[in-house]
Amino acid sequence: MDRHFPHTSQLHKIFNRNTVKLSYSCMDNLATIINAHNKRILRPDNTPAATRECNRPKKSKDNCPLNGKCLIKNIIYKAIITPDNSQPKQYIGLTSTTSKERLGNHNHSFKARSKSNETELSKFIWKLKDQNTNFSIKWSILQKASPYNPATKRCNLCLSEKYHILISPKNITLNKRSELISNCRHRAKNKLSVSNTTYATLLATPLVAGPLNFCNQLLYIVCNQ
Repeated sequence: MDRHFPHTSQLHKIFNRNTVKLSYSCMDNLATIINAHNKRILRPDNTPAATRECNRPKKSKDNCPLNGKCLIKNIIYKAIITPDNSQPKQYIGLTSTTSKERLGNHNHSFKARSKSNETELSKFIWKLKDQNTNFSIKWSILQKASPYNPATKRCNLCLSEKYHILISPKNITLNKRSELISNCRHRAKNKLSVSNTTYATLLATPLVAGPLNFCNQLLYIVCNQ
């Protein structure tokens, strides 16, 4: 206060030791700052652009496969496949990206033979194509859930998908029961992976004394690989 607003300053009458009260208890500690930063990063984006549910023109919104909700993220979806003269089948999946992007990947796997084994759904679709059987697909959203949270170490998105697979009738579902014990695929996105090249670089780099210097040097090597 004395340094930035000395007696010769024009603002000294406003900012001085008698008018400004500052103490440690009035400021956020390091834990509060980190928690606030994590909550701001991990919470869903509430901007107007992110709350749009469909980017189709009004004239073609009726043709949206998800009834005008193709831009929603973090959902559990269901596909009902109805072949001609056969029992309908259903497939349950999840996506942390927009549902439009996920359905686009599905449609690509239906057209490219090299992607035929990508999912159980694509395997079934190519089986119908090889049999020259006509079919129709109806998409729907079952649930919206939050993805993996590194603070709670819980992924409600994967857990919700497993729940819906578990309660699905066995005679019509295309999902395998082995999917119930699969690991969370979103957890790896929150990890700081260090490759063997990084380890070799770290071992070949002389370390500066001091724990803080070592941590800074490690982060520099990892981020520059």
